[in-house]
Amino acid sequence: MAKFNLRNAAKEVTTFSDLMSNRQKIDTADLVGKELTIRDFDMVNDNKGKPFIIYIMDEYENSFAFGGQVLTNMFAELIQQYGLEDVRKEVQENGLKVKLSTVQSKSKNAENGMYNSYTKVEVL
Repeated sequence: MAKFNLRNAAKEVTTFSDLMSNRQKIDTADLVGKELTIRDFDMVNDNKGKPFIIYIMDEYENSFAFGGQVLTNMFAELIQQYGLEDVRKEVQENGLKVKLSTVQSKSKNAENGMYNSYTKVEVL
């Protein structure tokens, strides 16, 4: 049986994208209210097969963020219309300026009677 480095193998298994390498995760809450330039992204699947994006920004060179549902849906639609290669090339070359904000849903959650909040994405 070949020897392997357990630490490196474990990192590979938990790294969804090369964009995460040598970067720290930044929470969406820390990005709310700020104008950001998305410079690259990767569409990946979680362990249940559900797609989401990982993205990096000019303003936080040493960080990456996980996209929420709205940002993931936006990129999924762009990819469906224009193709992954073209969308990614456009983002890498020109960036995509966005501003994230937290908004409250208009209706209450049927399960707990509370209002849900979600992250709104404004394309600038």
